[in-house]
Amino acid sequence: MSNVIDLAHRRRTPISLNSLSHPAGVKLPFDGLSDADLIIPEIRSAFRDGAYSSDLIRRLPDVVRAGDRVLVMGAGPGVVSTLVAKSEGGRPT
Repeated sequence: MSNVIDLAHRRRTPISLNSLSHPAGVKLPFDGLSDADLIIPEIRSAFRDGAYSSDLIRRLPDVVRAGDRVLVMGAGPGVVSTLVAKSEGGRPT
């Protein structure tokens, strides 16, 4: 038995083109419907509620120190890399 999820179909829901905001202070602007359409409802909800990357965001002040260089692989929408770039700690690479 296969559990196939049709993500393309789930993206085709009415979407606001307003920027999507994370409580940590990161906003995702959308240039058009094609940008807004990339994020499935579950990710959109987790992002808006602050659950998206919450464990990693909570640990950032303990692991990133002034002068650190940070390489973020698989950055997704860029929440963590944006927060690192805005912090006094690391310099994004």
